[in-house]
Amino acid sequence: MATVGDLVRKLEILTYNLNGRRPDDTVQSHVVGWMILAKPTLRAIRNLPVGGRRDYINASFRAVFQPMLTGPRKEMPGELRPAGRLVEVAQTMGALADLLSETVRIHPNPGLGGAEAIKLEAAVLVSVHMAAHWSRSTLGDQSLASTRHSLMASLGDVIALTEPWALIPPASRASALESLKLPNAHAPGIEGATVAWADAAKIVLQERYRGTGWAMQAIAGTLALLSHLTRDAVLTSGIRQASRTEIADQLTQGIRAWRTAATWPPNLRLGGRTEGLRPATRALHDVCAAVGQPDLEVMRHALAVAEPVSLLHASVMERLVANHELWIHGVIPGSQGDYAKKWMRVHAKLNF
Repeated sequence: MATVGDLVRKLEILTYNLNGRRPDDTVQSHVVGWMILAKPTLRAIRNLPVGGRRDYINASFRAVFQPMLTGPRKEMPGELRPAGRLVEVAQTMGALADLLSETVRIHPNPGLGGAEAIKLEAAVLVSVHMAAHWSRSTLGDQSLASTRHSLMASLGDVIALTEPWALIPPASRASALESLKLPNAHAPGIEGATVAWADAAKIVLQERYRGTGWAMQAIAGTLALLSHLTRDAVLTSGIRQASRTEIADQLTQGIRAWRTAATWPPNLRLGGRTEGLRPATRALHDVCAAVGQPDLEVMRHALAVAEPVSLLHASVMERLVANHELWIHGVIPGSQGDYAKKWMRVHAKLNF
């Protein structure tokens, strides 16, 4: 399945190879082609987690691309077919916009926003910049003077708007968001097993009466396991030493924290049903035990899939404690001695 990076590289190849003029490169075809390309470009930009208030941040893009969606006011003569090469760019941009939209819906905070999103934005907009330059170069001596002038003015706006991103060196446009792809529970190995486990874990965590002490332990322990495998992949990767050490240290802290969370106090009880989570957890642990050297890209995607589970786990644990929804094995009120015990709701704040 294609990743964000695969689609970005395809966009680069398509736009860097744009040159010359073909018979289908007419004013009409380019007007229609940009009507098609502008829509997924806007969608892709809107779904980038750059932070801040998106309506304000994306105002300039909306001002430039929105008028291109409707085309010229004056009706154009002849057959209105889009330029073939612009259609190819638009199709790839549409696939990228769909992928970004879906990943944002599944986990709206992938932990890679801000700078990483801006790098990806630059990688996307440099392709739009190249396409606009090429499109303008084909229109110089064509008919439909008023329409051509309007289109060239719009393309000039696109070029001016995207130029700052196009000036960023290619090496500085590489983003960690490029590893994102749609979760696939049927994928082989750790990838598919993690997706299936995450789906089962979210059902248990989201439905109030399904949670159990075992489930909270198992989910925390599995998150620690995935973090451990990712750290191993980082330590054996080819990324530079300083970054490798920093990332490994952060993952080590995460491993310790999740191991602590997996230590469920023996005197606490939480009832529920976890039939679907048990086999999914067992399958993921079996796959992790069988893997030799974990692949960094696979583990990066696995952690992205697991992140919503980690956030849910933390919020559920906070709710259980704050709302006194845990049961504790304690002395029956009014009984003599501490031998008469029962399971009772916790009525005081617990200190873990």
